[in-house]
Amino acid sequence: MLLLFLQLSISSTAFSYCNVVMFSRGSANSMLFALQNHLQAAKPYIMMWKNTAYGGFEMSVPDKEIVVNKLNQKYGCSLSTISRKQIMYQGESGEKRIVVCTPYSKIHTIGKGWFDLKITQVELLDDADISLLVVRLEDGRFYYVDFKELRKMITLENQIVNSREGKHWKFYIWGNIIQVRGCSDKFLSVSEILIS
Repeated sequence: MLLLFLQLSISSTAFSYCNVVMFSRGSANSMLFALQNHLQAAKPYIMMWKNTAYGGFEMSVPDKEIVVNKLNQKYGCSLSTISRKQIMYQGESGEKRIVVCTPYSKIHTIGKGWFDLKITQVELLDDADISLLVVRLEDGRFYYVDFKELRKMITLENQIVNSREGKHWKFYIWGNIIQVRGCSDKFLSVSEILIS
């Protein structure tokens, strides 16, 4: 049986891309433990690896606080949680108001992730000078998106209304693509691995 092994490119930048390499289970297990120990010692914010029931490994969802800390450094601000919005943050950089939304998704059996944005979240992002969507996936990847660009694909025509979530939009995410349900256009975004 083969196991996917993520080879991380260590750099001084906040974010780094990853490459996927195939190894046999025995060699991958020992290499993975060595990599995990090395990276956690050198990089305290590195993703945590978890043993799975079938003996493999998976990466946990990137912690939203780590993402927020990186954005604080990048924009020279102090983001704080928006009241009653667990995945939304706001702050100021110079004279500009920043709003960040950090949804997460499992990777489902069809190989895609998906997440919803409620109308209140979209309105908060709309009202900001700088609006950022940082989508976190359970395999350790995340997508850093300028929401104002993605917003062009979010319309009343593809809005979903139901009794559970109310007015909202559903997004599918896989590979380098984010797609709004009901919209044929695809938004390109490169997935990354968070490195402190």
